[in-house]
Amino acid sequence: MRQRFLALFLIFALLSMQISVSAEESSSPLFEEIQGKRYVNLSILAETSDIQVEAFAQGVRLSEDGLQINLSADSPLIFRGDVILAAMSAPVILENGVWYAPADFYEEFLCQGDKPSLFHGALFYGYEILEALAQPETPFHQKLLSAISLPTSMGLHVPHFDMARVFSETPLSAFPSELTETLKNLGYADAETFTYSEYEILSGMQTLSDAGLASTLNSYPELQNADPDKMTVAAFRAWQAQYDLEQYQAGLTDAEQAFLAEKSITIKDFQYLDRYFYGACLEQSDDALQEALTIYYDTDLAFLKTTLPSFSDILETDWFYDAALYAVTRNLMKLSDNQSFQPAATVTRAEAVTTLWLYAGKPVVNYALRYQDVPPGEWYTEAVRWAASEKFMTGYEDTIFGPEDPITREQLAVLLYRYAQKQTDSLWDAPTYQISFQDRSALSEWAYQPVCWCFITGIFVGKSEKILDPQGAVLRCELAAIFQRYDNAFPT
Repeated sequence: MRQRFLALFLIFALLSMQISVSAEESSSPLFEEIQGKRYVNLSILAETSDIQVEAFAQGVRLSEDGLQINLSADSPLIFRGDVILAAMSAPVILENGVWYAPADFYEEFLCQGDKPSLFHGALFYGYEILEALAQPETPFHQKLLSAISLPTSMGLHVPHFDMARVFSETPLSAFPSELTETLKNLGYADAETFTYSEYEILSGMQTLSDAGLASTLNSYPELQNADPDKMTVAAFRAWQAQYDLEQYQAGLTDAEQAFLAEKSITIKDFQYLDRYFYGACLEQSDDALQEALTIYYDTDLAFLKTTLPSFSDILETDWFYDAALYAVTRNLMKLSDNQSFQPAATVTRAEAVTTLWLYAGKPVVNYALRYQDVPPGEWYTEAVRWAASEKFMTGYEDTIFGPEDPITREQLAVLLYRYAQKQTDSLWDAPTYQISFQDRSALSEWAYQPVCWCFITGIFVGKSEKILDPQGAVLRCELAAIFQRYDNAFPT
């Protein structure tokens, strides 16, 4: 009896020791304060959940039943593959051989339920959802279905609040102004009105060659005859989306096809499903989601700037730099072979009228020119023909136009004023405007009203506070600025 008691005592003691050791091992705190901030110990997280933690070069990879996310020491973003799921308050850190994540990663991304799980904050693709609905037996599919909501067209719940909606609705005016200013320089005068998703479509207007994606066509035999110098990024993406959809549909299992038929899911529903859905997301408001979306801003802006022309004779600090960008990117004015803009060169009458012709979209008119100094086939001939037919600019005489003569400031004012009148389809007058420049007497009476109009609209400014210089020549930098101001005042 005594021996049995001793044996039981020893067993109980050993069990107590084991329990004590286990308790001591698990007593390490899940949360620790490091450099004044709360962090979660990822090693302990792995011990107390279904999540596995694996270190790689610049961070950690977290896995749970086939779902993986990456956390980097260089970024506060949470990635699944190359897709951003959410943003933490800080990147992960390595302390004494242990990786730590900010406390909000645990409290807001992992713990939307009773138990921490990667599925609470992950993003799932349509094909994964369809597979889960058709074959829900695996742990991955079970957790996926418990973490998401689905389209109402499937008779299920409304989709979760997600970044895609904010992405499609956020105007570019909500982003740093440099983005819209750069887009304006590229020719999009109403850039502030774009939503971010519309901007994405616009950024796809470049050709595959211009975007450095020409080699992408090599992956698709179906596009072997496509010209990368002509196919736009947007057109390629649209083709690729349809191609991927067809390939995906062709690979559906019998169970998946049966599920689609049972639920009466249409092609439209299927295309919707083939996008993606978030589980619970770290950001809980439009402002927070928009803030996360701005992570794309710097990359976008850096790319856009590579598409802008470079000037060999203009600095970004020059007052007319934006105007020169405006004129060149809209093909109103050209650069020389060495990228020279020649801002101080004098503008001729032929150059001025051609710039307006290009601005108007190179209209074609049937009109007989009588000017002896405008021969057929010159680079300015059709522009002069159009301007003469519309009476925007006439010659000195019936047979003399003076294409190589410098255009004066008052002549340019008249040209723009008459063009603007035609666009409004009415002959409206400029209100009374007292020109108080010291050289008012140098202004021709026939040009007084057009010059008044140019000043009222802000298209023209004086050479100084006191000098108008109506008979002075127009420089190329001034012409670019005047057309930019005209476009801002009367956007097409």
